Amino acid sequence: MAASAAQREVEVTVERGRFPVLRVSPTVPASERSGRRGPLFYVRDDLEELLAFTGTRCRLAGAASTLGGISDTWRCAFMVTPSDVEPVVFALDALLAGDDQPLRSYMRNAPDVSRAGDAHPWGV
Repeated sequence: MAASAAQREVEVTVERGRFPVLRVSPTVPASERSGRRGPLFYVRDDLEELLAFTGTRCRLAGAASTLGGISDTWRCAFMVTPSDVEPVVFALDALLAGDDQPLRSYMRNAPDVSRAGDAHPWGV
């Protein structure tokens, strides 16, 4: 599957909140998806790693619980800390275009996690 086709078949949306939720959803009708693997099939391992990473960061930031998951090869959702919205959206877009480097860079160099209500990030 061509990278540009994957980008057109799904979109990343952000639901704002104390801990925003990023959703990857199909843009093609169900009739066109029937019997086909979606673009997330090809990057599932990376998405599972990102799901664990972002969930841990949310718990460190004070979330009592997290939500998220990969429901099929067309849909997934991630709860993130507010400071992670922009880099994770960028990393997801790049991943769907066939480049996992922004995701790898983000996970290696993620910003410090601030607990909700704390003046200082963890480790400071």
